[in-house]
Amino acid sequence: MISIPPPARVLTGAVLSAALVLTAHLPATAAVAGPVAPESPSTSESPSTSESPSTSESPSTPEGQEARVPSPADDPTPPPSDAATPSPSPSSEPPASAPPEAPVETGAETGAETGIETGAETGAATEALQTAESGVAALTSPLEVLSHVDGESYEAGPATFFGSGTPTATVVATNQWGVEMGRATVAVNGRWAFTRNLGPTTRSYELVFRQTLGAESDQQALELFYAGSVELSVGSHVDGQLYSAGPTVFAGHGAPNALVTVVDARLGEIARTTTALSGRWSVGADLVPTLDGYRLTVTQTRRDIDPQRVPLNLEYAAALVPLGVDSHRDGAPYGPGVATFSGRGTVGARITAVNQWNTPMGSARVGVDGRWAFDRNLGPTSSGYEITFTQTRGPAVDSAVVHLTVPVLTDLVVTTPDLSGGSVGDGDVMTTFRGTGTPFATLHGANQWGTAFGDTTIGADGRWEFRRWLAKGTRYDLTFTQVSWTGETVVTEGFGFDVEP
Repeated sequence: MISIPPPARVLTGAVLSAALVLTAHLPATAAVAGPVAPESPSTSESPSTSESPSTSESPSTPEGQEARVPSPADDPTPPPSDAATPSPSPSSEPPASAPPEAPVETGAETGAETGIETGAETGAATEALQTAESGVAALTSPLEVLSHVDGESYEAGPATFFGSGTPTATVVATNQWGVEMGRATVAVNGRWAFTRNLGPTTRSYELVFRQTLGAESDQQALELFYAGSVELSVGSHVDGQLYSAGPTVFAGHGAPNALVTVVDARLGEIARTTTALSGRWSVGADLVPTLDGYRLTVTQTRRDIDPQRVPLNLEYAAALVPLGVDSHRDGAPYGPGVATFSGRGTVGARITAVNQWNTPMGSARVGVDGRWAFDRNLGPTSSGYEITFTQTRGPAVDSAVVHLTVPVLTDLVVTTPDLSGGSVGDGDVMTTFRGTGTPFATLHGANQWGTAFGDTTIGADGRWEFRRWLAKGTRYDLTFTQVSWTGETVVTEGFGFDVEP
């Protein structure tokens, strides 16, 4: 009878995988003292039966037959070429049916067949085996993504992600929206891989790869940017935005490795840069105070894509100054003809004016000195003008109202020289006459002989002035006539005086 050895230990899961690694690194044959006995077929290749466990010494014997020890003639392995080949015995019976013996592989061949590398990876697999045998799941190798690096570009289409980790661990990748991008189980050689179709996008993929084994996990994050044509965008400024004088940074997103220029319609190019592989770009420029602001065009160019342009208008953000009308005071009379309205305001602001009938009266832009002005021809009215001035600067709006009245006829007054005493001390000299009267009226002075003595137009403030030669020892009796722009007339007499000899 052949003694049956105890059943072989059954290896499962990670234990079996690591055991295969260790077996692959054992010598293919062992030295045996004395004659070399023929090898018996390995039972690891033969199917097991339900009646009895398979052994490593011989194949199973059908029930009811006595087990027979195989002879050298039964060995299907051909002998070495330099050894004598024994002649088979004519009386020998054919051997019991047995599966063909599988060739014994070396460590390197085993590694190639199973995908397990030798060296350090064998050590990692051994450690995984020991961990599995102990019943404690632990990460023995950190997660690494080897197929891609953080910040690189990707082409649209299938992409294979691969890397390394702890054998039997699960690797799951999710994007910034929490959508699973793929998963894989780390093989016994510490490698993992999965394929995912990536589509074009104006945004990047922000991926998180997480390795989990039991209660332990680690992760690695990376961001991928679309390498195709991406629309140019400016994220630092919006069209119509106010700017402050000094350094500023223009920034946005575009196609990777494209040239971006910033050009002003008046000043020309003020900045240029090249987009990064991520498509992001930024460039600095010094902006100065301008009345008309900046009229910019941001352009993206690359040899393989069509140029793209983004218009960008910036207005100077000067300190807000309340609107003021300096040329006319509220309630002042007005005269016919061209009037100049002027005042102060915020640099770059637009000033508009309308009357009580909503008729436009004029408009102006506040200059860099903070001043504005425009001319308007004023015609005769029975009620005067009510003018509303409005200043607009971006979202800021303020206004002022000025009432202009129709002048009222008033008597003429002479304030200089002093005629109250009836005489003027100096003669044979040019003498300045000043006084008040009806605003915007024409003033005519004549002496007692009807000779013109002086003519002028009374100002908006009712003041008038002219110069006259006075002869020594002469008596003057003056009459002044005012004619308003409405055609009304007022005559004032009784201005008599003597010039001393």
